Amino acid sequence: MPYNNNLFVPRAKYQTATPTFITQAALTTSVAVFYLAPTQALTAIRDITVVNTSGATATFNIHLVSPVDTAGTGNAIFYNCSLVNGQTVQWTGEQVLSGLWSIQGKASTTGLTVTISGGLYI
Repeated sequence: MPYNNNLFVPRAKYQTATPTFITQAALTTSVAVFYLAPTQALTAIRDITVVNTSGATATFNIHLVSPVDTAGTGNAIFYNCSLVNGQTVQWTGEQVLSGLWSIQGKASTTGLTVTISGGLYI
């Protein structure tokens, strides 16, 4: 990927993050955008929780996608992750999205819910 001068952000501008509930969405069986990072802030993802209430074992994918990419194996943070009915998986860490990056995902069936929290650096 070529160097993108627009991704450079002066550090002094983004010193503190405001804790934020980012999104909650039902995963669909096609890849869908369920969060689009705002252009005037950085989004820090600190927690992703996925729960399966489908009644059966299901798989899911979650991707952090740049504005010029599509969801695929190269940007997956969960890929073909399998959950039995009633199971929950939680990821904690920190991933930072620049403006217009998106969080996308899909599941093998309906009944999976993703909840994401973190912070906004404004």
